[in-house]
Amino acid sequence: AGMADLEWSLPEQLALVEAVQRHGTGLLPDFAAVGKVVKLAMAYAGNTKTRDQDFYAPRRCEGKWQEMLLADDAKRGGRQRKSGGEGAPSSADLAGDMGERLREERKSEIKALLTKLSAESAQTDADIAAAASADHATLQRFVKEALAHPDLALLKLPPAKQQQPAPTAAPDAAPRAAAPAEAAPPA
Repeated sequence: AGMADLEWSLPEQLALVEAVQRHGTGLLPDFAAVGKVVKLAMAYAGNTKTRDQDFYAPRRCEGKWQEMLLADDAKRGGRQRKSGGEGAPSSADLAGDMGERLREERKSEIKALLTKLSAESAQTDADIAAAASADHATLQRFVKEALAHPDLALLKLPPAKQQQPAPTAAPDAAPRAAAPAEAAPPA
C-alpha cells in the first residue's frame, strides 16, 4: 500500500466528522463506535475506493481525528480550543463546525467533477457529430487517433500463455483402464 492509499479522502473525512459528532458528547469520542459508523458509511454502492479491513479501526479514526483537530486549530491560529478544562467545546461541537466546512469543500469538489464530465460529454457529442458528417479522410484520422490512444496499448501485449493443469491421476491408473479392453472375450 502506497502512501496515497493511506490518505483519507474528503468523503471519508466527512464521514469521520459526522460519526464524531454523533458519538462525541464528551471531550473524547467513542472511537469504537466511530470506526464502525465510518466503515458502514463508506460501504455505499458507488464507492470505488477499497480499503484494508482495519483502515477504519478505532485507533486510526482517533489518529485522523486528532490530525484534523490540529490542522483546524492551525487554520484558526490555535485560538479555538483550550486544552480541556471548563468551557472547552465538546468533540460533537467541534465536529459540527468542521463538518460544515467539509460539506462545502465536498460540494465544490463535486461541482468541479460535474463541470469536467460535462466538458468531456460535450467533446464526445462534438466528435460524434463530426464523425457523422465527416468525409473518408477525416474518418481515417479519427480511427488513427483512436488506435493511438494509450489505453489500447494493453491490446498490443502478447497474450499470457495458458498453463495446462497437470494430470492428477495416479501413474498406474492408465494401464488398469486399458487392461479390461484387451482382456475382453471375443464374441
